Amino acid sequence: MIGFYVRKLLERIEELLKLSKYMVADAYFSKISFVHPFVEAGFQVISRLRDDADLQYIFVGEQKSGKGRHRKYDVMAKLIFNN
Repeated sequence: MIGFYVRKLLERIEELLKLSKYMVADAYFSKISFVHPFVEAGFQVISRLRDDADLQYIFVGEQKSGKGRHRKYDVMAKLIFNN
C-alpha cells in the first residue's frame, strides 16, 4: 500500500513542489519506505511517530574489548511532553 501511494505522488512531484515543500503524513506512513523518497525529491516530511517507534542514539564511543557483541546503541532518547 505504501509503495502505491509513493508512486502516485511521485508521478505529480513537480506539481506538488510548486504548492509546498512540506509533505504531511499520518503516523502509518512514518516509515523509511515512505519518507525517504520524498526527502530525496526535496520535501520536508511532517508526521507523528508510530506507537512502536524506538528512538535510540547510535553508539559512537570506544568499544569494550573482550567477548561479546559490540555495542550498537547508546541510551534511549526520552521525549517528555508537558501538555
